[in-house]
Amino acid sequence: MELTQTKYILRKVRTNTWSGIDRFSDTKEGIACNIDNQGLPITGLTEDTKVQNDKGHIETVKGTRTQIEEALGVEPGYLKRGTTIKHSDFWVQYAVILDFAEKRFDTNNPEDWLAVEFLKAQKQVAFGSSNITAYSEYLLYSPEDAAITANKSNKGKREANKIFETLTLGDRKEVLEMFGMRAESLSADEVENKLYDNMEEFPAKFLLFVNDPTRKQQAFIRSCLDRKVLTLVNGDIMYNSTLISYDVQNAAIKLFSEEHATTLAAIKLQINPKAEVKTK
Repeated sequence: MELTQTKYILRKVRTNTWSGIDRFSDTKEGIACNIDNQGLPITGLTEDTKVQNDKGHIETVKGTRTQIEEALGVEPGYLKRGTTIKHSDFWVQYAVILDFAEKRFDTNNPEDWLAVEFLKAQKQVAFGSSNITAYSEYLLYSPEDAAITANKSNKGKREANKIFETLTLGDRKEVLEMFGMRAESLSADEVENKLYDNMEEFPAKFLLFVNDPTRKQQAFIRSCLDRKVLTLVNGDIMYNSTLISYDVQNAAIKLFSEEHATTLAAIKLQINPKAEVKTK
C-alpha cells in the first residue's frame, strides 16, 4: 500500500494482556522487526523492479529501499535485509521508540519515511483504523484519512452500543479481558464501566472481540492460567510439559483442536474431577 499522505501518527491501542497496564511511567517501548519464515527481518521496504515502458524498453523502477537510501544519503544497499548467514547490523538494532502516548511522523523527513514504511509491515501495527484486528497493539494512521472515515466510525459506534446492551455479565468480562484487563476481581459496575469506555474508544475492535469465534475458548485459557492449571514458562503457555502455544489467542485455537483433544480432556478433568464420575 503506497503512502497517500505525509503526516502520520502512531499510538498504542492495546494494554498488556496480564498487567492491564499500557506502560509504566517514565519508560519507553520499542517496535522492532518481525522475522519472516526465512529468518530475515521484515522491513517493509520494496526492491527495484524492471518494467517495460510504452516503447518496449526495459526501465528500472526504484523501490522504497533505494529511494530512502538516497534520501538519507547512505551507501547503496545499506538498508538491505541481509542474509541468513550475514544479518544486517542496521535491522538487528533498528526499532521505533514510543515514549509518549503517541508519536508523529512527517514523511518529508527521510528518517520518518523509513519509520512509516517499516511500521506498516509489522503485524502488531494496524495501518489505518479500518485495519485494526484482535491482534493489533498499535495504530498507525493519517489524520487526513481518519477524518474521511469519521462517518463510518460513527456508524460502528451505534452498532457497538446496540450490541453492548445485549451482553451478559459473563460476556462483558470475556470481552474486557480481550482488551487486556483483568476482570475476575471487578464488580459488575466496574466491568460495565471499563468495557463501555473501551467500546466508545475502539468500537471496531469491540465488535471484533464480541464476534470472535474463539472468545469462549480464550476465556477458558485465561481461567486455566488463573487457576495455575496452565502455566506461563518464558512466555509459552504450558500444560505440565506440553507446549500449547505462545499466546492466549493461538492457545484457544490449538487446545481445542483435534491434535490436543487428549490434553483438553485432561485439563477439564483436573478442573472438574466429578465430570469423570458422571461419564462412568
